[in-house]
Amino acid sequence: PWTNVTRPPEDQIYIQNQLLAKKGPPIPDELKKQYEAYDFIQLCLIPVVNERPMAKTLLDHPYPRVRTG
Repeated sequence: PWTNVTRPPEDQIYIQNQLLAKKGPPIPDELKKQYEAYDFIQLCLIPVVNERPMAKTLLDHPYPRVRTG
């Protein structure tokens, strides 16, 4: 979907390696102090579809409830 975005070759290799290793993108370190936000993002970014919680389950996580409540 991002065919109009050009990235340097080293970024392309990094992204390709992350996908092959079934790792999600890095999460900023400053979020590690906000446990609920960090945990929620980790769950959303699980690369293996069968291991990732469904959207309904993710909406029951405390983080979105804090943001919308």
